[in-house]
Amino acid sequence: MNTSAPSADVVICTRDRQDDLRACLRSIEVQRPLPTRVILVAGSDDSCPQEILDQFPTLCIRVVECFEHNISRSRNAGLDCAQAQVVLFIDDDARARQGWVQAYLDAFDQHPQAWAIGGDVFDSRHIPPTPEFIRGLVSPLGKQIPVRSNAPHKEPRNYFANVKGCNFGVRRQAVMGIGGFDPFFAFAFDESDLILRIHRNGAQVAYAHGAIVDHAHTPGHYRFADPLDRDWRVEYASHTMFMLKHASGANRIFGRLVVYRRLAKLTLAASWGVLCAQISLSRLIEILRSANQGIRDATRAMG
Repeated sequence: MNTSAPSADVVICTRDRQDDLRACLRSIEVQRPLPTRVILVAGSDDSCPQEILDQFPTLCIRVVECFEHNISRSRNAGLDCAQAQVVLFIDDDARARQGWVQAYLDAFDQHPQAWAIGGDVFDSRHIPPTPEFIRGLVSPLGKQIPVRSNAPHKEPRNYFANVKGCNFGVRRQAVMGIGGFDPFFAFAFDESDLILRIHRNGAQVAYAHGAIVDHAHTPGHYRFADPLDRDWRVEYASHTMFMLKHASGANRIFGRLVVYRRLAKLTLAASWGVLCAQISLSRLIEILRSANQGIRDATRAMG
Protein backbone atom coordinates (compact mmCIF):
# COMPACT_ATOMS: atom_id res chain seq x y z
CA MET A 1 0.00 0.00 0.00
CA ASN A 2 1.22 3.50 -0.75
CA THR A 3 1.56 4.94 2.73
CA SER A 4 2.21 8.44 1.37
CA ALA A 5 -1.47 8.55 0.42
CA PRO A 6 -3.46 7.49 3.51
CA SER A 7 -6.61 5.59 2.63
CA ALA A 8 -8.34 5.11 5.97
CA ASP A 9 -11.01 7.15 7.72
CA VAL A 10 -11.45 7.00 11.50
CA VAL A 11 -14.91 6.99 13.13
CA ILE A 12 -15.33 8.00 16.78
CA CYS A 13 -18.80 7.82 18.32
CA THR A 14 -18.87 10.25 21.23
CA ARG A 15 -21.37 11.59 23.74
CA ASP A 16 -20.64 14.15 26.48
CA ARG A 17 -17.07 12.99 27.09
CA GLN A 18 -15.09 16.03 26.09
CA ASP A 19 -11.95 15.18 28.06
CA ASP A 20 -11.92 11.64 26.71
CA LEU A 21 -12.55 12.86 23.17
CA ARG A 22 -9.67 15.33 23.40
CA ALA A 23 -7.29 12.60 24.58
CA CYS A 24 -8.48 10.23 21.86
CA LEU A 25 -7.93 12.84 19.17
CA ARG A 26 -4.44 13.53 20.51
CA SER A 27 -3.63 9.86 19.99
CA ILE A 28 -4.89 10.11 16.39
CA GLU A 29 -3.04 13.29 15.45
CA VAL A 30 0.35 11.69 16.15
CA GLN A 31 -0.32 8.74 13.85
CA ARG A 32 1.76 8.40 10.71
CA PRO A 33 0.21 8.35 8.25
CA LEU A 34 -2.70 10.45 9.38
CA PRO A 35 -6.16 9.16 8.49
CA THR A 36 -7.78 10.81 5.50
CA ARG A 37 -10.50 12.16 7.76
CA VAL A 38 -11.79 11.75 11.29
CA ILE A 39 -15.56 11.46 11.57
CA LEU A 40 -17.02 12.35 14.94
CA VAL A 41 -20.53 10.99 15.47
CA ALA A 42 -21.93 13.37 18.06
CA GLY A 43 -24.47 11.96 20.50
CA SER A 44 -25.60 15.37 21.75
CA ASP A 45 -25.34 19.07 20.94
CA ASP A 46 -22.43 19.49 23.36
CA SER A 47 -20.41 16.41 22.44
CA CYS A 48 -18.11 18.02 19.85
CA PRO A 49 -17.60 21.70 20.74
CA GLN A 50 -15.74 23.87 18.27
CA GLU A 51 -13.18 24.64 20.95
CA ILE A 52 -12.01 21.01 20.83
CA LEU A 53 -12.09 20.78 17.04
CA ASP A 54 -9.90 23.87 16.75
CA GLN A 55 -7.17 22.14 18.76
CA PHE A 56 -6.53 19.63 15.96
CA PRO A 57 -5.86 21.58 12.76
CA THR A 58 -3.87 18.73 11.20
CA LEU A 59 -6.88 16.40 11.33
CA CYS A 60 -9.60 16.66 8.71
CA ILE A 61 -12.55 16.39 11.10
CA ARG A 62 -16.18 15.96 10.04
CA VAL A 63 -19.02 15.99 12.58
CA VAL A 64 -22.29 14.13 12.04
CA GLU A 65 -25.13 13.76 14.53
CA CYS A 66 -26.86 10.71 15.94
CA PHE A 67 -28.60 11.64 19.18
CA GLU A 68 -30.26 8.25 19.71
CA HIS A 69 -28.64 6.08 22.40
CA ASN A 70 -27.78 3.37 19.87
CA ILE A 71 -24.17 2.49 19.05
CA SER A 72 -25.13 0.62 15.87
CA ARG A 73 -26.99 3.61 14.41
CA SER A 74 -24.07 5.85 15.37
CA ARG A 75 -21.58 3.58 13.64
CA ASN A 76 -23.79 3.41 10.56
CA ALA A 77 -23.87 7.22 10.50
CA GLY A 78 -20.08 7.19 10.54
CA LEU A 79 -19.94 4.66 7.70
CA ASP A 80 -22.36 6.77 5.65
CA CYS A 81 -20.13 9.83 6.05
CA ALA A 82 -16.86 8.01 5.39
CA GLN A 83 -15.30 8.00 1.93
CA ALA A 84 -12.15 5.90 2.31
CA GLN A 85 -12.18 2.20 1.46
CA VAL A 86 -11.05 1.34 4.98
CA VAL A 87 -12.85 2.67 8.06
CA LEU A 88 -11.30 2.34 11.51
CA PHE A 89 -13.41 2.47 14.67
CA ILE A 90 -12.12 3.62 18.05
CA ASP A 91 -14.18 4.61 21.11
CA ASP A 92 -13.90 8.08 22.57
CA ASP A 93 -12.55 6.62 25.84
CA ALA A 94 -9.77 4.72 24.05
CA ARG A 95 -6.28 5.89 23.05
CA ALA A 96 -4.49 4.57 19.98
CA ARG A 97 -0.85 3.67 20.43
CA GLN A 98 1.81 4.72 17.94
CA GLY A 99 1.56 2.87 14.65
CA TRP A 100 -2.17 2.16 14.98
CA VAL A 101 -3.23 3.47 11.55
CA GLN A 102 -0.23 2.00 9.74
CA ALA A 103 -0.81 -1.40 11.35
CA TYR A 104 -4.33 -1.49 9.93
CA LEU A 105 -3.26 -0.32 6.48
CA ASP A 106 -0.62 -3.05 6.42
CA ALA A 107 -3.08 -5.68 7.64
CA PHE A 108 -5.70 -4.85 5.01
CA ASP A 109 -2.95 -5.07 2.36
CA GLN A 110 -1.87 -8.46 3.67
CA HIS A 111 -5.43 -9.83 3.91
CA PRO A 112 -7.26 -8.80 0.73
CA GLN A 113 -10.15 -11.18 1.51
CA ALA A 114 -10.73 -9.69 4.97
CA TRP A 115 -13.79 -7.51 5.43
CA ALA A 116 -12.93 -6.77 9.06
CA ILE A 117 -9.70 -6.67 11.04
CA GLY A 118 -9.26 -6.25 14.78
CA GLY A 119 -6.43 -5.22 17.06
CA ASP A 120 -5.48 -5.58 20.70
CA VAL A 121 -7.17 -3.76 23.58
CA PHE A 122 -5.61 -3.11 26.98
CA ASP A 123 -7.53 -1.99 30.08
CA SER A 124 -5.93 1.29 31.14
CA ARG A 125 -7.68 1.29 34.52
CA HIS A 126 -4.78 -0.86 35.67
CA ILE A 127 -1.11 0.11 35.93
CA PRO A 128 0.41 -1.23 33.80
CA PRO A 129 -2.57 -1.77 31.47
CA THR A 130 -3.77 -5.36 31.40
CA PRO A 131 -4.94 -7.37 28.36
CA GLU A 132 -8.66 -6.96 27.71
CA PHE A 133 -8.99 -8.34 24.18
CA ILE A 134 -6.28 -10.16 22.22
CA ARG A 135 -7.20 -12.30 19.21
CA GLY A 136 -10.64 -12.90 20.68
CA LEU A 137 -13.27 -15.41 19.59
CA VAL A 138 -17.07 -15.57 19.71
CA SER A 139 -19.53 -18.43 19.24
CA PRO A 140 -23.04 -18.17 17.76
CA LEU A 141 -24.36 -18.83 21.28
CA GLY A 142 -22.82 -15.58 22.52
CA LYS A 143 -19.97 -17.23 24.43
CA GLN A 144 -16.75 -15.24 24.10
CA ILE A 145 -13.05 -15.87 24.60
CA PRO A 146 -11.62 -12.34 24.75
CA VAL A 147 -7.91 -13.06 25.33
CA ARG A 148 -5.82 -15.82 23.78
CA SER A 149 -2.14 -16.57 23.55
CA ASN A 150 -0.23 -15.31 20.54
CA ALA A 151 1.30 -18.77 20.21
CA PRO A 152 0.09 -21.02 17.37
CA HIS A 153 -3.14 -22.70 18.34
CA LYS A 154 -6.20 -24.46 17.00
CA GLU A 155 -9.40 -22.50 17.38
CA PRO A 156 -12.11 -24.19 19.48
CA ARG A 157 -14.90 -25.80 17.49
CA ASN A 158 -17.73 -23.47 16.49
CA TYR A 159 -15.88 -20.31 17.55
CA PHE A 160 -15.02 -17.54 15.12
CA ALA A 161 -12.45 -14.76 15.04
CA ASN A 162 -13.97 -11.65 16.60
CA VAL A 163 -13.07 -7.98 17.15
CA LYS A 164 -13.52 -5.53 20.02
CA GLY A 165 -15.83 -2.57 19.36
CA CYS A 166 -13.32 0.03 20.55
CA ASN A 167 -10.62 -1.12 18.11
CA PHE A 168 -11.35 -2.57 14.68
CA GLY A 169 -11.48 -1.71 11.00
CA VAL A 170 -13.72 -2.69 8.09
CA ARG A 171 -13.87 -2.47 4.32
CA ARG A 172 -16.59 0.12 3.98
CA GLN A 173 -18.33 -1.02 0.81
CA ALA A 174 -18.29 -4.68 1.83
CA VAL A 175 -19.94 -4.17 5.22
CA MET A 176 -22.43 -1.64 3.86
CA GLY A 177 -23.32 -4.24 1.25
CA ILE A 178 -24.53 -6.59 4.01
CA GLY A 179 -26.48 -3.85 5.79
CA GLY A 180 -23.88 -2.40 8.14
CA PHE A 181 -24.62 -2.64 11.85
CA ASP A 182 -27.98 -3.99 13.03
CA PRO A 183 -29.77 -1.21 14.98
CA PHE A 184 -31.38 -3.76 17.31
CA PHE A 185 -28.01 -3.89 19.05
CA ALA A 186 -28.13 -0.55 20.84
CA PHE A 187 -25.32 -1.71 23.11
CA ALA A 188 -23.34 -4.98 23.37
CA PHE A 189 -22.85 -7.62 20.66
CA ASP A 190 -23.14 -4.93 17.96
CA GLU A 191 -19.70 -5.59 16.48
CA SER A 192 -19.95 -9.36 17.08
CA ASP A 193 -23.20 -9.53 15.12
CA LEU A 194 -21.52 -7.81 12.17
CA ILE A 195 -18.52 -10.12 12.45
CA LEU A 196 -20.60 -13.31 12.31
CA ARG A 197 -22.50 -11.98 9.31
CA ILE A 198 -19.14 -11.39 7.64
CA HIS A 199 -18.12 -14.97 8.37
CA ARG A 200 -21.47 -16.19 7.04
CA ASN A 201 -20.77 -14.37 3.76
CA GLY A 202 -17.54 -16.31 3.35
CA ALA A 203 -15.22 -13.36 3.98
CA GLN A 204 -12.29 -13.27 6.38
CA VAL A 205 -11.87 -11.58 9.74
CA ALA A 206 -8.18 -10.99 10.40
CA TYR A 207 -5.80 -9.62 13.03
CA ALA A 208 -3.64 -6.49 12.83
CA HIS A 209 -0.39 -6.95 14.72
CA GLY A 210 0.55 -3.64 16.36
CA ALA A 211 -2.93 -2.06 16.19
CA ILE A 212 -3.22 -1.45 19.92
CA VAL A 213 -5.50 0.81 21.98
CA ASP A 214 -5.76 1.51 25.71
CA HIS A 215 -9.37 1.51 26.93
CA ALA A 216 -10.42 3.65 29.92
CA HIS A 217 -13.98 2.26 30.37
CA THR A 218 -15.50 5.66 31.10
CA PRO A 219 -19.09 5.30 32.41
CA GLY A 220 -21.79 5.99 29.84
CA HIS A 221 -25.51 5.65 29.17
CA TYR A 222 -25.57 1.83 29.32
CA ARG A 223 -22.45 1.12 31.38
CA PHE A 224 -21.68 2.76 34.70
CA ALA A 225 -18.78 2.63 37.15
CA ASP A 226 -20.09 -0.23 39.30
CA PRO A 227 -20.15 -3.62 37.51
CA LEU A 228 -23.73 -4.23 38.70
CA ASP A 229 -24.87 -0.81 37.56
CA ARG A 230 -25.67 -1.39 33.89
CA ASP A 231 -28.72 -1.38 31.65
CA TRP A 232 -29.39 -5.08 31.95
CA ARG A 233 -32.49 -5.01 29.76
CA VAL A 234 -30.48 -3.82 26.76
CA GLU A 235 -27.55 -6.11 27.53
CA TYR A 236 -29.68 -9.26 27.78
CA ALA A 237 -31.81 -8.26 24.81
CA SER A 238 -28.61 -7.97 22.76
CA HIS A 239 -27.24 -11.32 23.93
CA THR A 240 -30.53 -13.10 23.31
CA MET A 241 -30.99 -11.54 19.85
CA PHE A 242 -27.41 -12.42 18.91
CA MET A 243 -28.00 -16.05 19.86
CA LEU A 244 -31.35 -16.24 18.06
CA LYS A 245 -29.86 -14.75 14.88
CA HIS A 246 -26.76 -16.91 14.72
CA ALA A 247 -27.68 -20.22 16.37
CA SER A 248 -30.06 -22.57 14.60
CA GLY A 249 -31.95 -25.75 15.31
CA ALA A 250 -30.96 -27.55 18.49
CA ASN A 251 -28.18 -25.02 19.05
CA ARG A 252 -30.83 -22.51 20.07
CA ILE A 253 -31.63 -24.72 23.05
CA PHE A 254 -27.98 -24.58 24.09
CA GLY A 255 -28.02 -20.85 23.38
CA ARG A 256 -30.91 -20.39 25.80
CA LEU A 257 -28.93 -22.31 28.40
CA VAL A 258 -25.96 -20.00 27.86
CA VAL A 259 -28.13 -16.92 28.35
CA TYR A 260 -29.79 -18.29 31.50
CA ARG A 261 -26.48 -19.53 32.89
CA ARG A 262 -25.22 -15.98 32.52
CA LEU A 263 -28.38 -14.75 34.24
CA ALA A 264 -27.78 -17.19 37.10
CA LYS A 265 -24.26 -15.79 37.58
CA LEU A 266 -25.68 -12.26 37.59
CA THR A 267 -28.24 -13.34 40.19
CA LEU A 268 -25.49 -14.73 42.43
CA ALA A 269 -23.36 -11.59 42.05
CA ALA A 270 -26.29 -9.29 42.78
CA SER A 271 -27.41 -11.41 45.75
CA TRP A 272 -23.89 -11.21 47.18
CA GLY A 273 -24.06 -7.45 46.68
CA VAL A 274 -27.20 -7.38 48.84
CA LEU A 275 -25.56 -9.50 51.54
CA CYS A 276 -22.53 -7.17 51.56
CA ALA A 277 -24.80 -4.09 51.67
CA GLN A 278 -23.42 -2.92 48.32
CA ILE A 279 -26.85 -2.76 46.70
CA SER A 280 -30.39 -2.81 48.03
CA LEU A 281 -32.87 -5.65 47.72
CA SER A 282 -35.02 -3.45 45.49
CA ARG A 283 -32.04 -2.95 43.17
CA LEU A 284 -31.54 -6.74 43.01
CA ILE A 285 -35.17 -7.17 42.00
CA GLU A 286 -34.85 -4.43 39.38
CA ILE A 287 -31.70 -6.00 37.91
CA LEU A 288 -33.39 -9.38 37.48
CA ARG A 289 -36.61 -7.84 36.17
CA SER A 290 -34.66 -5.81 33.59
CA ALA A 291 -32.58 -8.78 32.42
CA ASN A 292 -35.66 -10.96 31.97
CA GLN A 293 -37.42 -8.16 30.13
CA GLY A 294 -34.49 -7.96 27.72
CA ILE A 295 -34.74 -11.69 27.02
CA ARG A 296 -38.47 -11.32 26.30
CA ASP A 297 -37.93 -8.26 24.10
CA ALA A 298 -35.49 -10.09 21.85
CA THR A 299 -37.66 -13.20 21.68
CA ARG A 300 -40.66 -11.11 20.59
CA ALA A 301 -38.57 -9.19 18.05
CA MET A 302 -37.52 -12.46 16.40
CA GLY A 303 -41.16 -13.52 16.16
